[in-house]
Amino acid sequence: MFKKNIPLSNLKAELRRIGKTNADVARLLERTQACVVNKMNGKYEYSISEALMIQKEFFPYHDLNYLFYQE
Repeated sequence: MFKKNIPLSNLKAELRRIGKTNADVARLLERTQACVVNKMNGKYEYSISEALMIQKEFFPYHDLNYLFYQE
């Protein structure tokens, strides 16, 4: 059986662990929730500044490479 490629699976899992939602990420980045959903699903990429903001606010103890890992 093939493993399904889930975009940003580490970031999604870590957000769930701390009880944060796409709406929380959208507020932080001052973007619409639809924009964040598109980025979470791999339709668009996060900018470096957006990735750093997410890490700093929610995951200062996690490495960017781990959070934004793509298979």
